[in-house]
Amino acid sequence: MRLLLGIVFFIVTTPLMAKEVIRFGSLIIHERHEQAFQQLIQSFEKEHPNYQVQMRRLSGSSFDELSSKLDNYGAELDVISWHAGDRLSVLAKSGFIKPIDGLWHDLGFNQSYPSSIRRSVTVDGKVFGVPYLYYPLGFYYNKATFARLGLSAPVDWTSFIDVLKIIQADGVYPIAFGGKESWPAAAWFDYLTLRLFGEDFYKQVVNGEVNFESSTEIQQVFTLWQALVESKFFLPTHEEISSSRSLHLVAREHAAMTLIGSFSLSHIPEKVQGKLGYFPFPQIIEDVPTVEIAPTTVMSLTTSAGDNEAAELFLRYMTKPEHQKLLANSMASCSPNIKAMQKDPALVIKGAEQLNNASSTTQFFDREAPKGFAQSAQQVFIDFIDHGDVKAALHQLEVHRQQQFIHLAP
Repeated sequence: MRLLLGIVFFIVTTPLMAKEVIRFGSLIIHERHEQAFQQLIQSFEKEHPNYQVQMRRLSGSSFDELSSKLDNYGAELDVISWHAGDRLSVLAKSGFIKPIDGLWHDLGFNQSYPSSIRRSVTVDGKVFGVPYLYYPLGFYYNKATFARLGLSAPVDWTSFIDVLKIIQADGVYPIAFGGKESWPAAAWFDYLTLRLFGEDFYKQVVNGEVNFESSTEIQQVFTLWQALVESKFFLPTHEEISSSRSLHLVAREHAAMTLIGSFSLSHIPEKVQGKLGYFPFPQIIEDVPTVEIAPTTVMSLTTSAGDNEAAELFLRYMTKPEHQKLLANSMASCSPNIKAMQKDPALVIKGAEQLNNASSTTQFFDREAPKGFAQSAQQVFIDFIDHGDVKAALHQLEVHRQQQFIHLAP
């Protein structure tokens, strides 16, 4: 009997012990997102039975929480999904992730991604990640409200203000704003800056090269924003409203629209989504190129993986166009890979068209600016929507800039 048990134990466990483990740390935003990852992991393991993928969940309500989890796992990861822009640059410069130029060129990714997306994963001339998901930020509005008032989606600033005034006169708050998190306010700053002065100036701002108190351009950004605040276009008590709840408020006609990323659609039922329409942030200056905010998520190899061929094999598998499409769909987002274009749902397709037609794309404020400056600045943006005091806001921002970018100040 002992011999039989020993034989059974050997037969059952030896194949498991022979599997090579790939350790994958993944950003998880929603249950459907995790299910999509699990589906791909299972198909990878079926196709490559000698490998086993262990997924570590990277989730949190703030960048600090995400960074903490990544630090805790440290050398225990071979492949990670992470944010492009400054957040990726930090990992690259710290030596946490390694360049993948060989893989990038081998798979012909220069032809698969727009130049702005390639720049978001390039640090000091080297590529450190494969983009697999990005999403547009724009206005989701209540279609019934617009239909009742005979409104169409505005395309420029004048028509946008006219729409807001008509909605307000009807007794509905024009704009729902989720102030419970810090990032939604930054979307307003980002877009106003990009629409007024373009991408080059915006990059100077997030890199700490612009004095907030002396810049006439920044003054214009906040003066335009102040007009919205003073006109009381924003729904009050925004500090109690989460970004996803703002969509529900629009669907219930408590407000007419909200500026938010398409990923938030994954948090609401399809029947609620059916009540919503979409339009991009309106043009302000006609001859300023249209640059869209498109926060991008990538997959990278860690230095802990070393020359682990299994880790690279897994990365290649996960970033196939059809797999990128699956992951993007799970997040109500798009793939930046031109070979992985979405065909549905309608709201996501409209956002995808917006990104495809843009002259360029950029990351979100807290992914472009250094962490400390981004956190401080975003709180100023939130407070500004309450008080509308331009002078006070610009002074606070300049203090934070000088603290963060001491080598550039004043």
